[in-house]
Amino acid sequence: YPATTPIFMSLRTDDGYVETLDGLFNVLGSRLPPGSIPLAPVRAALDQMVTESELGADFATAIRPWFGNFAALGVLSLETQLDDDDSNDGDTPVLIMAEITDRAAAEALWDAAIAESVQDGDSEVLKTASYTLYRPTGAYEENSGVLIFDDRLVVAYKAMDVALGEVGAPLADEARFQRALAALPAPDYQIALYATAEAIAIMQAANSMAPGGNEIESVMAVGQDSAIAVGLTLLDNTTLTIDGVIALGPTALAEEDLALPPATPIDRNFATFLPANAQFVIQGTDLAASYAGLIENLGTIAEAEGDAEDMQQGLQFLGFALKGALNLDLEEDILSWMTGDYAAYLSFDRPFITGLIDSALSDTPPATLAIEDWPFELGLLVEVTDPAASQKVIAALSDALPRLLAEQEDAQATVSLEEIGAGQAVVISFAVPPSEDEMSLPDSFEVLIGASDQVFALGTRGAVTAALDPGDGLAASAEFGAASSLLLADAIQIGYVAHDGVMALGDLVLTLGVSGPVVGDVFEEIVSELEAQATLTPEQLEQREQERLEAQRQMQAEMRAMRTQTMTALEAIQNLTYSIAYADDKTTLVGRATLTLAPAAR
Repeated sequence: YPATTPIFMSLRTDDGYVETLDGLFNVLGSRLPPGSIPLAPVRAALDQMVTESELGADFATAIRPWFGNFAALGVLSLETQLDDDDSNDGDTPVLIMAEITDRAAAEALWDAAIAESVQDGDSEVLKTASYTLYRPTGAYEENSGVLIFDDRLVVAYKAMDVALGEVGAPLADEARFQRALAALPAPDYQIALYATAEAIAIMQAANSMAPGGNEIESVMAVGQDSAIAVGLTLLDNTTLTIDGVIALGPTALAEEDLALPPATPIDRNFATFLPANAQFVIQGTDLAASYAGLIENLGTIAEAEGDAEDMQQGLQFLGFALKGALNLDLEEDILSWMTGDYAAYLSFDRPFITGLIDSALSDTPPATLAIEDWPFELGLLVEVTDPAASQKVIAALSDALPRLLAEQEDAQATVSLEEIGAGQAVVISFAVPPSEDEMSLPDSFEVLIGASDQVFALGTRGAVTAALDPGDGLAASAEFGAASSLLLADAIQIGYVAHDGVMALGDLVLTLGVSGPVVGDVFEEIVSELEAQATLTPEQLEQREQERLEAQRQMQAEMRAMRTQTMTALEAIQNLTYSIAYADDKTTLVGRATLTLAPAAR
């Protein structure tokens, strides 16, 4: 492939890869509800393709004996996507190659496959000592065809010149190709993809309503030596893994507006301050630098859209408000010591959520729903690098908040200071007014802001207590420990979703995001029909009411079945993770996302 190839993909085609995929599908099939997701074995799909194409009895006898272990696809140019001529968008040159081990066997199959086309004059065959060429005779397919060499089979579309060897400098010697592929962290991948920054900009423009030529030209100028790489693999036969690389070149790195994330690796032991049952976790490092980078990037966007002045005024107002209310400076008194690790987490009370959903989808929902405790815990934790500075923030809050609340005529909150573990916490308790519907809520909702010499915490009582008075914490969790082994070494940011988090998210998304609107639409249609027929007799109204109730019961039964099927499928997921790190050059960003399958018996 030429060095100028903007998009390149390679994949394994060996028997071992097919067996790995079939093994994965068998595992998934054994844990999913019967018939929920069709997972046909890969080998069976290959056999079907061969028989339907009338190439032979099955893949093992017709193709496997001569087919090699690797294949590749390359898009050689995207120039036709850049011009103003829509008629040539289909002329993008593409080259597909596959390794072969027996040229004669491959030619025999191809001869048989196109024999009728050759006889009709639609195709022609040219055999030489070096290769055999199969090509269509139509003018539109000029510069296209199939080549079979001793070691490879090549399918060329508008790229026969390259297929025949007019390559020039090869892609393998291209600096950004080498840099991007070398940064992928796994030793090998089932599928690997490479794309230049220019290719990504062109594809984004092609998928938008407005191509944005100036934007493309800008990206192509800045990204002329940058690229991305993506690799898909299966770790330990149970973890679906996607690795990605953003390899920035010197031109992009020289841009003044470019703000890279902090390069300091996270401390895995910081998870000690998170509760062991944390379900959704994000951890990073140097919140101060992250905030500065965010403001810089937002400023660049605001300047491009003509909103830079408004953004500056907003930031100034925030600073004045903080100074006026708490006598604290955002950068000097708060961000200056937030240079260590930070983490945010969320956990749901799954029994409460499932009980709530069961009630909503039952034939006889309860008249009232009493919530004794809030069914979630939420927290933001920041490592303390200057205990005196963090305690200054707590002191300012404990002093200013009661005064500010006293100035409000109808303040529905109280403020107190508590000792928790090795630290102090400001407790803000908000009164919750009585509910006017069928739901009974707790009398108050608490937000705590606390600090010890090790950690600063903001969130619900459970979150702040776990931080200021830690036990073993999430760091001692077996599930988190297993998931941590999949994270990139020296990660600068990680994310983790526990199994209970996957299940809770499934419950919430499925029921609140899908079931509610669907059920509501059906009920509204029934009500509209009843209102349109106001002249019905009492007997007819009673009959319609029974029909409505029956429709409601049927819909709820369908939703319960769908929920059961979906939740059974989600049971197959043990956890999800992502991690971001730098390659050795400290300018190339590497990312990894994983989905680990749960053990067969939980």
